[in-house]
Amino acid sequence: MASRYARWMVRALLVMGGLLGCLGRGPRVELPAPPPDLPPGQRVELFKSYQGVTEQVEIETRCKRSTGGCSSNAQLSLLLANGLTVHHAEDLLPMVPPHSDTARHARAGRSAMWAVLAFGAVGMASMVFGGYTYLTTDERDGTPSEIRPRRNLGIGMFFGGLIVGIGGAYYFRARALSAANRAFQSYNDDLAERLRVCVTGLTVVPCDP
Repeated sequence: MASRYARWMVRALLVMGGLLGCLGRGPRVELPAPPPDLPPGQRVELFKSYQGVTEQVEIETRCKRSTGGCSSNAQLSLLLANGLTVHHAEDLLPMVPPHSDTARHARAGRSAMWAVLAFGAVGMASMVFGGYTYLTTDERDGTPSEIRPRRNLGIGMFFGGLIVGIGGAYYFRARALSAANRAFQSYNDDLAERLRVCVTGLTVVPCDP
């Protein structure tokens, strides 16, 4: 019985580790903050170079023999006109006004990712301690009335950590993806505001003389 629980606990920990391991995938990019005194022509060219052209969704599926199951993870990215791919919405912050929708959503997504890590860390700690408590409680350590509460505590901490860790991580992961999607969608408008250019269809002109 103990060995069966041990195998199940190891599988659950691997699932949790795989979920956390999917965070923050993709390289970071450093985008240059536009100087405030650019001439109108350079502002137009900068917009044409750094505007977003395609929002990409990558779904990665991983299957593990150890757990006997598969998990899918979605990653969003924004392809810019100059060929750069932005995987992290907060990398767009230098290109947009500080109080723009893009900046607000990017910061919200970053906070949500930190929440994913926090819930995952707390959940894994509880699972490890609970599993250790259960598996190291031997029948020779005392009477059944003494052993049962310790094992129940271990099981409770393990499953509590599993629910809190995976549930919290998935919830805030979904919020982070939603925030990234909104940041990518509002990016071009906020970039145009930062550069003071007006966009009509494919035409980009300075908003001021």
